[in-house]
Amino acid sequence: MYQSYKTDYSTESDNGIGYFVSLIQNFITEYVRRAGRMKNRKVRNFAEFALWTKTRMLEKGISQRELAAGMGTHQARISEAITGKPSGKKFIIPLIQELGGNMDDFKDFLNTV
Repeated sequence: MYQSYKTDYSTESDNGIGYFVSLIQNFITEYVRRAGRMKNRKVRNFAEFALWTKTRMLEKGISQRELAAGMGTHQARISEAITGKPSGKKFIIPLIQELGGNMDDFKDFLNTV
């Protein structure tokens, strides 16, 4: 489970919004920490591909919509590629290339697609 942090950003006047912000910050920190383990590792399945893709997007500070615009396609195709839907399969290799992936790290994964 996620590590609990003792940071308290709330004040009496924020109606608990500060607490919510701290929860989101803690979640993102933990997500990035776990995703960091994916660097320089082979991607073997869609779960690892989704984690790799989301990590790269976080590192680049882009959304699926911005990534799709850079690739000249719609955001739905990016989502479909990440989740392994048949309609998104033709976007997997361009997605890896757009995010600067090393194709050798995806050989096993691409053989299963």
